[in-house]
Amino acid sequence: MIYFELNDLNKENIYRKTLSMIEYLCDKYSFTEQRGVIEMANQSIIEHLMNNKDDFSVDLNAHLENNSLVFSYLSEQPVFKFIEEIETDLNEDNLWGILIENLDLSSDYKSFTIDFYVKPHQNVTRPAVNTVLQKKDSYQI
Repeated sequence: MIYFELNDLNKENIYRKTLSMIEYLCDKYSFTEQRGVIEMANQSIIEHLMNNKDDFSVDLNAHLENNSLVFSYLSEQPVFKFIEEIETDLNEDNLWGILIENLDLSSDYKSFTIDFYVKPHQNVTRPAVNTVLQKKDSYQI
């Protein structure tokens, strides 16, 4: 299992830090096909949170286990009540609801978890070594 954590996210830094972490995860584990879905779903949740709450502090945990990438948003306050109020019709307000595999909203509205099906492949980097096999001086006639 691979685990990432962002703490004390607020209105000023949640968007930048969360999308930066998603970009890192997608690049590191080659989620090229799923990257847009993961970014779009989290971006939509963040925008709803920012529009519904003036002041908040949220922790975000992301972990990768087998073929599931799970994002858990946690707060001391019940900031995720808006999720229950979003209409179930297909529209741009709940687009993220279609993009995710599973969601879990706590009964106290202090935590919200979403997960995605992914196929992780860790990038393997090999050092490149340039070796001179023959020099011009060795062509003496």
